[in-house]
Amino acid sequence: MIRPGISIVTDMIMLNIICLFTFCGCITGESVGRATYYINNQSDVDLYYVFPMPYVRLSPDTTKIIVSKSSNEIYQDGMIGVNPTPSETFAFIWLYASIDDTFRIVYSQDPVVDKEWNIIEQNLGRSGYGLTVFELLIENSDLDLNQLQP
Repeated sequence: MIRPGISIVTDMIMLNIICLFTFCGCITGESVGRATYYINNQSDVDLYYVFPMPYVRLSPDTTKIIVSKSSNEIYQDGMIGVNPTPSETFAFIWLYASIDDTFRIVYSQDPVVDKEWNIIEQNLGRSGYGLTVFELLIENSDLDLNQLQP
């Protein structure tokens, strides 16, 4: 995804700053919560996703494909003193499908709703912080497939 005025180098600098803050939190004894996010595409169409992060203006390229009948990791997050949730990580999520080289939104979570995501794994330490793995299950019934009509 190309954004006017934003370079890949700038994106990488921001990502390194985020990693540095997370690392510093571990050194200073702060508790760090982490989350991994998956989209499980059980629909009959390949989906492309877009998700900006609410507190990071410069984000990595977030337009990728999730092949039909597969599950893909889409993002990892970490926060000092917080176990991240989907609504804290993403501003919104749009899923697109392509017909005749035209992309159309077939699913939207705007704003992101935590209860739509399943916790498929959670490993919290004594501090109450740790790793939570979230999954968004997408089936044909979740999609607006009328958008795919030519």
